[in-house]
Amino acid sequence: MQGKQTGTAYFKHRARRLIELEDYRMECIRQGKKPQRYVIEKVITLSKIEYTNFSCDLLMPRQFIADNLSLMKADSDNFRHCLLVVQKGSEDAGILVDSRETESPTYTALYKKPGFKIAE
Repeated sequence: MQGKQTGTAYFKHRARRLIELEDYRMECIRQGKKPQRYVIEKVITLSKIEYTNFSCDLLMPRQFIADNLSLMKADSDNFRHCLLVVQKGSEDAGILVDSRETESPTYTALYKKPGFKIAE
């Protein structure tokens, strides 16, 4: 993991839309749940329209996920190794993807760059 960005986030199983991730994060915080640790293995940068399409239907199979399946896994230290999907020009926030052998996102979470604030 040396040199790779790590952090914690609330991963939701089979979220369909970005709003579900936002709601899930807020609910986890309210309930005092512990976030899961992650490692960003690769950053995928999409155009505005591609990112909007992705964030509006997270369960659709995506070629960029199929191309990077080998990077996504859980390790013995309980870190989720995942992709970070961002919109070009808006790299401070995005969606973490842990797909685990499928071409569509299985687990997703909101991402914020350290120092960038997501509304509570």
